[in-house]
Amino acid sequence: MSARATTVTIVAEIPPIPDWALFTIQRRTLHSSYCTAQRFAPNGFEKYYQATDVKASSDLVPEKIRTFELAVEHNITKNLRGIVSAYHYQLDQLITQVADPADGFNVFRNIPAE
Repeated sequence: MSARATTVTIVAEIPPIPDWALFTIQRRTLHSSYCTAQRFAPNGFEKYYQATDVKASSDLVPEKIRTFELAVEHNITKNLRGIVSAYHYQLDQLITQVADPADGFNVFRNIPAE
């Protein structure tokens, strides 16, 4: 088993995310990785902007994401490699602009995960 670490920067640097090579058989390797991240705070435009058809949204919470990847890597020759990957992303509290049903004005709201 081997491990490789990478660093991802979203708003601030977060600790390395492991990428596990679960096992290698001859020229094939199975990799997996799992990551969680969040956008720490909505920006000022999303929270406080107001215009004739847009109203402020001071009740926003941070967006969160969880990702999972499973990949199979095959070394075809010494200089040629093929990789097949499957990904799953789950977003929670995504910030998006919607029309408020009460008055029709646009407003930024968090959308919970389904």
